Amino acid sequence: EYSGDPPEDFVYEYAKIILGVMTSSPEPHGKILLIGGGVANFTDVASTFKGLVRALNQFGPALKACGTSVWVRRGGPNYSEGLALMKRACEDIGVPAQVYGPEAHLTAIVRDALVAQPGMAKPLSELPPLVVKLPKAAAVERSAAGGGGGGAGGVV
Repeated sequence: EYSGDPPEDFVYEYAKIILGVMTSSPEPHGKILLIGGGVANFTDVASTFKGLVRALNQFGPALKACGTSVWVRRGGPNYSEGLALMKRACEDIGVPAQVYGPEAHLTAIVRDALVAQPGMAKPLSELPPLVVKLPKAAAVERSAAGGGGGGAGGVV
């Protein structure tokens, strides 16, 4: 999590910590790096992604050794440039990446990332329709006080 249009160097230092922890131990099924967020109002996506790209380049061999796939979803000012930077960086270090703009739903990207990574999750069949059953509320009758027509009688 970072917000508030942080400078590139801050994002770089932050990302180094995350990638250091991520690559510190192997995982037999590989690892998924999800870089996702909403549509920013004022965060320069290209600028913050430059910090992430620097960290990805530094940790490239370790990410590749861990079998990491990168999934990105972002929108906001300069997001197209930022997404292009991320895609190019992942290609350069040899790590598979899927990059999406604000047209994609983050929840769908998480699902797709888990299904695409061998051993993480089984593919989902068509989901059954959602059925929500709510309990029926007991009706409480209130009688009008004094029968004068000015009371607040009725069913609640």
